[in-house]
Amino acid sequence: MTVPLKKIDNLAGMVLAAGGSTRLGRPKQLVELNGQPLICNALDAAGSSCGAGLVVVTGDSATDVENAIAGYPAQLARNDDWERGLASSIATGVDALAALNFDAVLIMLCDQAFVDEQDIARLAEVWQNSPDRPAAAFYEDKIGVPAIFPDIYLDRLLRLEGDRGAQALLCEDSKVSKVDMASAAFDVDTADDLQNIGALNPLLKKE
Repeated sequence: MTVPLKKIDNLAGMVLAAGGSTRLGRPKQLVELNGQPLICNALDAAGSSCGAGLVVVTGDSATDVENAIAGYPAQLARNDDWERGLASSIATGVDALAALNFDAVLIMLCDQAFVDEQDIARLAEVWQNSPDRPAAAFYEDKIGVPAIFPDIYLDRLLRLEGDRGAQALLCEDSKVSKVDMASAAFDVDTADDLQNIGALNPLLKKE
């Protein structure tokens, strides 16, 4: 289903791009797809709907990642403790969000290579229909990010620990609005994932 692309004034975005890419052996944030780094693809997708502003959380290879997105209107939030796990990056992003005026925040990863503007627009539309509930991607019989959390969830996001990301919070909540998103099933973790990008791209976009 195609929906119109529009910026939503009360929706902010948080793109998590702090991980160490240990299995890949090089920064996944800077892997190129369609002629630009994955971090830029993520910012394009988030920026198409998030009218309240964007926060990018960096960590490993922070300087290189930040240089790659220097032209984007996004606030940088560097997590010097990124090795403590995903929860610390979410907390860094939540702290940075204090500078923005919003009612909900989109959280997405930079390595979900096939998530695009349409995916985020559909997610945002579902959230707008039930703005007090989280809206999350549904793929491979599970829920996860990208996901939109109303601002009343920020305290719960801050209480996450270790490598428990937003998915852990979604799985504990019975009020999540699910949005079918096959493209979210693929992320870049290994060299094999890079080899599979070309073959999987057209398949995953047939929803």
